[in-house]
Amino acid sequence: TQTETTSLMKAQSEIEPVDDFAVRTLKSSLFLFFCSYIIFGIVMVMPSLIEKSNLKGKDIDAKNCEQFIIHGNQYLILVGVVGSANIIGRPFGYLLRGLVRFVVLQTALMVFVAVTFGVILTRPGLVVESVMMGIAKFCCSIHITEALIIQFDVGYFGSPNLALGSALMEASGKLSAVITVFVAAFIDPYHSLMIMLAVCVAQIAVICSMNERH
Repeated sequence: TQTETTSLMKAQSEIEPVDDFAVRTLKSSLFLFFCSYIIFGIVMVMPSLIEKSNLKGKDIDAKNCEQFIIHGNQYLILVGVVGSANIIGRPFGYLLRGLVRFVVLQTALMVFVAVTFGVILTRPGLVVESVMMGIAKFCCSIHITEALIIQFDVGYFGSPNLALGSALMEASGKLSAVITVFVAAFIDPYHSLMIMLAVCVAQIAVICSMNERH
């Protein structure tokens, strides 16, 4: 109703602008940038891992090249890793953020993701790699929930600068997606995972610097 809308606008206008808007925007943009990089990296690297598994120890020729692309039940791996983990992770992200402190929850998630990447880098086989990727995607789905909430948090950006802060965060996420796709398209998947592992470490540093969310 108009009364409810007017009350909401009045409540938002009472929130004072924050003094360190630029710093907060930088940190939140890096938060979403690194998070998006890992998520899109998982989506791009998983098919490459499946293809590498199909190629392992086999010779390619014109007669059997179709065997080495993703086929059959392998599509279910992609659905499980990319789709199911995301569907389950988002609600968990919303529930956990109210129970666990920001720095503890987000740092723990990044540590779990880093461990899964480390396991995959040992090249244990497609089954283990798929499970590890699923766990990493699940953790990232929980992780990005906080980023999406920050993006529209009036208290974090201050009402006068909410639109600008949100837009800059969104731009950082899109830029991250473009860079991830470019890297994954031209680099060996295991090398891409090394970069993603380094991004996890950088994200932990960003999390620890976000005192506003502690």
